Amino acid sequence: MSEQNKTELWRGVDIAACSIAQRIDYAFIHNQEPDILVVQEQYNRLGELLAQLGLGAKVVDFWMPDVHSEEHTPVRLRFGNDGIAIHPKGMGVFDGDYGPILVEQVDNVIRLIYWPDINDQEPVIVDMSGALESARTPDE
Repeated sequence: MSEQNKTELWRGVDIAACSIAQRIDYAFIHNQEPDILVVQEQYNRLGELLAQLGLGAKVVDFWMPDVHSEEHTPVRLRFGNDGIAIHPKGMGVFDGDYGPILVEQVDNVIRLIYWPDINDQEPVIVDMSGALESARTPDE
């Protein structure tokens, strides 16, 4: 990566970080809640820029809406060398503070791994090769 590209990326990091701070400061000064969607958008942009600079895995935070109510759950997605980790707030696994859902690729096979019970160390592992388009049976 050229020095010019690095400089542009760091400038983007500065702008995104300042934007987040300004939006939160403005909300607190005016005794309001910050616009969470705008803050998340800037936070995600900051994560993208830092990932391009080689500073950790890319992380995306969002609010997942409940299908049957107005409730939302904060969820963190982490894209790393081990796959895609999904961590809904308030959930975890037996021996750590990381997401109970992982999508990974092993030997060119996509696998879904999840821990449905925080008290059980053993995950459920689902081989997703049956979902390949090439496995589709023709319509008769």
